[in-house]
Amino acid sequence: MTRRLLLSVLVPPLLLAPAGAAVTYRGKVTVDGGAPGGDWRVYALADPVAERPWRTPGAPVAADGAFELRDAPAGPVFLALYLGRYLDRDSVSAQNAKDGDSVTGLELATKPPRPRLTLNLTDPAGQPMATPVKVHLCGPFGRYDASTCGRTSDAGGHVVFENVPQGSYDVWLDAAGTPYASGLFHALTAAGDTDHWGLKLAPAGGLRGRLMLPDGAGPARGWTVAVQSGASAAPGEACAAAEFASGAADGYAESEVGADGAWELKNLPAGPVVLDVRQPGAARAADSFEATVQAGSVVDAGQRAAGATWRHLLDGHSLTGWSESDFFGRRPITLEHGWVNIPTGEDMSGITWAGGPLPKRDYEVTLQGMRTAGHDFWCGLTFPVGDDPLSLILGGWGGSVTGLSSLDGSDASQNESTGSFDFDQWRWYRVRLRVSGTRIQAWIDGKSIVDVDVKDRRLSIRLEVEASKPFGIATWCTSGAVRDLRIRSIATP
Repeated sequence: MTRRLLLSVLVPPLLLAPAGAAVTYRGKVTVDGGAPGGDWRVYALADPVAERPWRTPGAPVAADGAFELRDAPAGPVFLALYLGRYLDRDSVSAQNAKDGDSVTGLELATKPPRPRLTLNLTDPAGQPMATPVKVHLCGPFGRYDASTCGRTSDAGGHVVFENVPQGSYDVWLDAAGTPYASGLFHALTAAGDTDHWGLKLAPAGGLRGRLMLPDGAGPARGWTVAVQSGASAAPGEACAAAEFASGAADGYAESEVGADGAWELKNLPAGPVVLDVRQPGAARAADSFEATVQAGSVVDAGQRAAGATWRHLLDGHSLTGWSESDFFGRRPITLEHGWVNIPTGEDMSGITWAGGPLPKRDYEVTLQGMRTAGHDFWCGLTFPVGDDPLSLILGGWGGSVTGLSSLDGSDASQNESTGSFDFDQWRWYRVRLRVSGTRIQAWIDGKSIVDVDVKDRRLSIRLEVEASKPFGIATWCTSGAVRDLRIRSIATP
């Protein structure tokens, strides 16, 4: 929570521009200080998207880097730079202009792309994967191969991407039809000196079980059992599984429940996994349960009743139920690509729940979040423990400190909950918080970071965070993003 002076962009809430509103943006694109070259284009978008929006007018970038984008919508937009089909996310610039304005002197800087990026897939023994595997290049704004729904590896286990902007990417290997796990590889960096990624598949395991409707009403036919994901896809979307996979932690699979209630998930990596249960046609989970996958075998997860335990606190379309936290120096909260963006404040920005009572004891919260700019905490989750408040701090004090503030007056950097976690910029993390009796537990991507009994302890929060009570999320001199925020009551042992 160290103080630092950061430059931040003031981004008003997204609004719909009136019909006929038009703005002209003029500026220059530079690649490490020089002319760009190649097929670069500039777009003004309400939300950045992973692939070039072909039906939206964009401006070509001239040989000297100059661009002129006419008839852009008035109001808040993001200027986004694309190379061929790919978004250069590090060049995204927030703008806000009135109808008829002409904005000049803009500068969009980027780095030289990788002319050729090769993925080399091997089996667990290190031999090239001769069996075809579907490969999806992903990022925070979705899939980068949405138009083709993935690329298939060749007989040597190679997949080639050309003219990829620098930055980090996630890769999902869909190994359906092989004995190997469909794996997610996080934060692989396409840097200036990198043109090959070696990706080794792991032996797969599986899960099966039966899902029944509550009260003995028969099988939950048509429901979906899937690995938990923070992303959501529109029902019926082509290649929707790839969209859900881009929000999972380690791997992804889904199964529609059959007429007898049976479901089976294949190609899973070994280890503990959280499974979501979705109602027919739904993109959001109604319920979740845990299981453990064993490599080389299919584990019977037994029979379960379909329920609806989760309450989703973010709808992906609005801030219904929330208010901007009353922090001095706050910046306006925005919705971007279905998630909540909490921008860098001086010192804090955030949102506070105002949508009615939430549990105070015996509950759990899960969310996906990431740091998008800055070097301090990107998620300060303030929550109740009975009538007392606590905050779960992620990435504070220079970027890596985790823990609870405060226990007996000692904050997250100075008590037994203090830990360290290296957070990659622009990578989604699954955060789980559990308040069970007097025990507070927290996990990041399934890894335990907090496990404390607070019986007879004095619980409090730092004065700076008071505006987050009773339940809220804040950042400190840092920008963060949050999606898929859920809460549910739990039974105590």
